[in-house]
Amino acid sequence: MKKLKEEIEELIYNNASNLQIAKTIKNNLKEYFESLNEVFKQSGGKDFLVSHTKYIDNIMQIIYLVSIREAFGLFMPPKNSIPVSLVALGSYGREIMHI
Repeated sequence: MKKLKEEIEELIYNNASNLQIAKTIKNNLKEYFESLNEVFKQSGGKDFLVSHTKYIDNIMQIIYLVSIREAFGLFMPPKNSIPVSLVALGSYGREIMHI
């Protein structure tokens, strides 16, 4: 996940198009979903569902970062002054998000 964040930061820094950023995220998600069988074999059960939920959380944070940078550029206001919320409900909120 750290590698993806660094790639996205570099794309933002280099003023890449939203399409290029979206493709990078999409490719990362594709690789992640292709590796899920192996991940499930290693952790399984509740641990697998929690780690899957956390992975999706990280993707959502990256998308949020891209959106905020798109809206404010280099002049981002403090995080607590941006009137945006994301509330996880259901299995996502319980950290048992299924694939």
